[in-house]
Amino acid sequence: MSDKEPTQNQPPQKDLDQQIEKEMAIIDQLLAKLKFFEETNPPNDNVDRAFACIDEVIDQKQTEYRQKLIDNKVLVTYHGSLQFNDPRNLDLDLVFTAVDESSLALVNNTIDKLEAECEQIDNWPTLGNNQGHCDTNFNRFSIEQVEIDLKRMSIENKVIDPEYDFIDLYVGILLSSKVLFPEQEVLFEIFQQKAKSYLHQSTVLRKAITELLEDILKTRQERKRAKNS
Repeated sequence: MSDKEPTQNQPPQKDLDQQIEKEMAIIDQLLAKLKFFEETNPPNDNVDRAFACIDEVIDQKQTEYRQKLIDNKVLVTYHGSLQFNDPRNLDLDLVFTAVDESSLALVNNTIDKLEAECEQIDNWPTLGNNQGHCDTNFNRFSIEQVEIDLKRMSIENKVIDPEYDFIDLYVGILLSSKVLFPEQEVLFEIFQQKAKSYLHQSTVLRKAITELLEDILKTRQERKRAKNS
């Protein structure tokens, strides 16, 4: 539900604004905790080697991969074990975010080819659950689709169904992941600001993002304890 849609039992706007500010502060705190966790768990040799493997695949076909994604304003971010320097669970989680569905359609084949090549990496670090194989998890979405889903949620007073709805995952990834190509830092910041504006519009989305970030933090803390035990 949109916070701006008046309902019979809706509190005054001042109270709504204060509630939004409070919920956004919780989200900001969780993002800060994740950033601190990342900064205090620097990459080891295996994580660095994984990034070198990715760079090698992309650098071999700069025009086909990197340049085409950049030219079409398709943001490439990574998250998961690579971001949080978890060498025992190293897989390749990339997310491709386009401005709209038409831009995404222009690079879908490129993304498929890149994923297929990454799956064939034969010098991925051999440690823990990986055993030398690069498991890929490539996701793609558009800002346009997020806005359509957000509008539909507002009109239908809809809650997020984790089996069919992914708006919380995509918005959460935009807020908490890292950009793969330094040339896209400005685009990344623009998309992050959009993501934060969506949070201001929806109580349901703020709640879902809070739970998502709490789960990410919990997973990272549990894996760190397991590694140190």
